[in-house]
Amino acid sequence: MTDEARFEAMTARRQARMSAWTALLALVLGIVTVGLMLEPIKPGASRTSSDARGPASASPLASLMSPLTSRTAPVLTGPITAEVKLPCGAPHLIRLGHSVRQVRLTGPICLRSAPAADPGSEIKNISNGFVATAFFPLPHAFTTDYISLSPGANRISIVHSWGGRLTETREFTIER
Repeated sequence: MTDEARFEAMTARRQARMSAWTALLALVLGIVTVGLMLEPIKPGASRTSSDARGPASASPLASLMSPLTSRTAPVLTGPITAEVKLPCGAPHLIRLGHSVRQVRLTGPICLRSAPAADPGSEIKNISNGFVATAFFPLPHAFTTDYISLSPGANRISIVHSWGGRLTETREFTIER
């Protein structure tokens, strides 16, 4: 065997070893990466409470229920956001400051014969077409994510329905 043939044979063996080590390294790194991405489930732990979807900046549940018997719509205003608590029989016009760009609505389901199951809901700012997501943190109570407001009058429509049999509709205007 010539020196050139021996050199080629050694080079081929080195390349084969290098390919095997590269494949092994890729496999180990893949297993470690997947292991780091998966959250271990602790024995006896339940994921139901952490998987529940809700608004990211939701108020505590007690604050959702406290003003619901009032006949006015209390407004908590921040620099550009507001939270409006809508009791049954809320006013048809709610005035906010001009700087408020978004509003979160909270309140009860007012239909007395409503089942305890969460309704299908559409909460919409008719003035600009924004459709809010409704959340039901307690039976017969709802809250929304932040609803974008346009300058001036914003016509808001709330429709809760239970399988087409029962429907509750509320409409009012938020002025900013």
